[in-house]
Amino acid sequence: MSEYKRFSHVVAKRPVAAWIQTTTQQIRGTIYVRRDQRVSDALREAEAFIAVTDAVVLNAAGEEIVRAPFLALNKAHILWVMPEEEEEAEGAEEG
Repeated sequence: MSEYKRFSHVVAKRPVAAWIQTTTQQIRGTIYVRRDQRVSDALREAEAFIAVTDAVVLNAAGEEIVRAPFLALNKAHILWVMPEEEEEAEGAEEG
């Protein structure tokens, strides 16, 4: 084995708790965004899928249909994303 170390490019990302609406379900979980990006920037990246951890999938009636520690979500099915941190910030200003 070579005595040279192999280096990989590590991208630091921050977790963002979010609600995600797809064409058929709503998902609550954590997505990961580069520290210098907004959620909308992450959604515009070339990758077809976005990672969601601690995912809870709800049907149209709002009933939980599945929980998963990890979910790879095809971005083509996303209608909207609402980060929870924005809601918390707004709530703190009102109180």
